Amino acid sequence: MYERFTDRARKVMQLANQEAQNFNHEYIGTEHLLFGLIKEGSGVAANVLMNLDVDLRKIRLEVEKLIQGGPEIVSLGKLPQTPTLKKVIEYSMDEARSLGHNYIGTEHILLGMLREQESVAGYVLMNLGLKLENVREEVLNLVGYRAIRGAGRADQSPASPSSHVPLSAIHRALWEHEYLADSFSSSAIEIPAELARVMNASLEVVQRHRAANTIFNGERKLNDAVIAELATVGYWGMLTPPEFGGCGGSLSAVLSFLTRVATFDPTVAGLFSVHSCIGPVNMLVHFGSPEQQGRLLPPLARGERLGAFGLTEPNAGSDLTALRTTAVMDGDDYVVHGEKLFITNLLPGRTLGLVCKIEEVPAVMIVELPAVETPEFHLVRYGLHSLQHTHNHGCVFRGLRVPTANRLLPPRGDGLQIAYHGLNRGRAALCANAAGTLRVMLANMLPWVRFRQTHGAAIGTRELVLRRLGRMAELIFGCDALAAWAAGVLDRGGRGEMEAIVAKTFAADALHEAAVELCLKTHGGRAFLVGHPLGDQLHDYLAPSIYEGENEVLLLAFFKALVKPRIMRLIEPSPGESESTQPSFLKSLLKPLFGRFFEQPEGSFPTTVTSANDETALALADQFVRFARQIELAMQSEQAGVANQQLLMAALARDVARVTVAAVVHHTVVPTALDRTALSQGLIAEAVAMNDQEPAANSHHADLPRQLHQCRLGERILAGEWPELEALATTPIMQTYPQEN
Repeated sequence: MYERFTDRARKVMQLANQEAQNFNHEYIGTEHLLFGLIKEGSGVAANVLMNLDVDLRKIRLEVEKLIQGGPEIVSLGKLPQTPTLKKVIEYSMDEARSLGHNYIGTEHILLGMLREQESVAGYVLMNLGLKLENVREEVLNLVGYRAIRGAGRADQSPASPSSHVPLSAIHRALWEHEYLADSFSSSAIEIPAELARVMNASLEVVQRHRAANTIFNGERKLNDAVIAELATVGYWGMLTPPEFGGCGGSLSAVLSFLTRVATFDPTVAGLFSVHSCIGPVNMLVHFGSPEQQGRLLPPLARGERLGAFGLTEPNAGSDLTALRTTAVMDGDDYVVHGEKLFITNLLPGRTLGLVCKIEEVPAVMIVELPAVETPEFHLVRYGLHSLQHTHNHGCVFRGLRVPTANRLLPPRGDGLQIAYHGLNRGRAALCANAAGTLRVMLANMLPWVRFRQTHGAAIGTRELVLRRLGRMAELIFGCDALAAWAAGVLDRGGRGEMEAIVAKTFAADALHEAAVELCLKTHGGRAFLVGHPLGDQLHDYLAPSIYEGENEVLLLAFFKALVKPRIMRLIEPSPGESESTQPSFLKSLLKPLFGRFFEQPEGSFPTTVTSANDETALALADQFVRFARQIELAMQSEQAGVANQQLLMAALARDVARVTVAAVVHHTVVPTALDRTALSQGLIAEAVAMNDQEPAANSHHADLPRQLHQCRLGERILAGEWPELEALATTPIMQTYPQEN
């Protein structure tokens, strides 16, 4: 029964047995289990109960009111469980299944206990003034899940009443030493019939216009006719709940589809993300009131109004504390003043999710822009090398009136929580779009490497070129897996910040590497001919490195998210310890925290690996533990100054992200034409080989086996083992020449 229990969960059961013996009881009941959850001290359940001001002393007093101790002499050893406790254990397994976990942790035990209200533990918690449903919500908050509330609205504000942050799979592997294979994988995607119909009809629209060369208008912007036809078949409402005119599709299903759309035109896929992931659709679905949803979502779902996201300002990009756009209440309206910059999909008559300040606090409003430019609202036009097929403009507000009823109110935190919520989805969508774009880039390489000859042979026979083809395949598979993984976490109600950052930074780096290191070096000078897809779209391949968060800045955010649980775990009071007895922040951070950690000798960190017979999983779990040690060494060495060591933080974050990528591609279940092991091997090798104590692991010689493996992948691709690539439309070879027989 307990083979799926984590080490902490097993410790809880042992402590429960000890508590039963302390009470001289001949059984283990839910009250003893509650003691075990608290005494374990470091698991999710212990943290939740600590947050709710539940400690051993209070529990003991309440238990003694309800039950008496047993006789002086009782049997020792393992005691039998009461029927109620057995039911709680069954409930805990059910909770794990419902959350998509293949392990039982302390959080699942507590969730199971909360379902058995007519138990001693249930009465104890209620006598302490707790509502069991609130305790349950706190557990879900801490593990990164939130319940769906109301019609199509998920209460998913990243803010939490607790100072703890949700424990992602990365946190668990890094700090809890629990490498949970299922947490790095994605589930099979189910596509309802209506959503499938919309997807097929949308693809037909894009394919038809692509074939007729009518995707873009005379200004090389996405054609209004394409936008209108996509609206007719339901494309713009795929993520909108059915009651507001959409399909209510899951993010996992829609992002998988956007990858297919991007193989025909990445602009069409990208505009959907702006409209529905980072823009007003997502904001309303997850944070809108029923009245706001009923009034504002239907025209967005029908495509009558397209959405945009207004965050960046001339002086505020990564530094959102510098926002200057303001909204001041005047009767039933807010009056908006300020300027926005680099806003994709921005035109008069569209709907803008506007981030501004109201009374110096970041806020979000849904702005239905005027049908034409006015003195109160006008565009700022400029030329861009990237995103040339979209309407990307700035805008100036000079007294634009917006109804106060259009302000969105997050359950917790300020308006930036709404913005971050959408950005997490937008970053996952960027990764899905990149997966499609990379497919087209690889497909365009194949005819060229078969045609181009040097020294009497096609360059497709050369190892350097074959390695590039194989590397492209690895990058595509990585984007597929990471987009599916991040979307799955978000679909299950997780915050998804860390998963989205890993997906976005990997995808942006993949596009940069593919364009500059793989495609450009393969196509040579022809890539700079006007009309060549690489040269014409080069800026579009580079731009993802900076939009929706510049990659290195995102890595700094990733690092801070990595260390926060570790810091909070050790600077907050232990059960029964008052705030006044805690040392100062720096003392807590630098001495007790890291001192205790390094008292353990090298290699003394037991790691729970749910794929215990999987050598790759074991190796990756070891890497997470090694990087945890490196992070704590760095923080011990740099002390408070670590916050200013950007290069150090980015390097450590990049290492953890790379191991995370390897874990995801190893455990993913996304479909692929080539076998998963072949596609994931190179990305895993990159992560497992990272070891500062073994410099040769990163040498060119040590990398040779991986490069030869990539060559074999390239040979298989050229042999036609990836039919999807052969079916994609490619650009004719430019400046051809007669070939000798």
